[in-house]
Amino acid sequence: MVVIDTDVLLLSFAYQNDRRQAVNREFLNQVRSASPAITIYNLMELLGQLSFNLNADRLNDWQTWLIEAHKLSVIWPIDFAEPSAAFFRAEIFDRPLARMSA
Repeated sequence: MVVIDTDVLLLSFAYQNDRRQAVNREFLNQVRSASPAITIYNLMELLGQLSFNLNADRLNDWQTWLIEAHKLSVIWPIDFAEPSAAFFRAEIFDRPLARMSA
């Protein structure tokens, strides 16, 4: 598994003219076969930064243009079988994403 940091994905989506773009793209292509992942915290950081330039529909379609496109898994710090999982998901993901999309 390769866990990808926010800056790598942000460079890919937001800074098309950056001189590191070719190296960044090559890295993302190579890790596709290495079970790439992103933590929920990095995901929210990325979506938060991109939310300033994306419309709500595009932002809410993040699973398609981010997760599916890069074959990423999202790593959560909690087991969703635990009773507190629903609260954790709402506080860390659902409510912040709803605010970003408003």
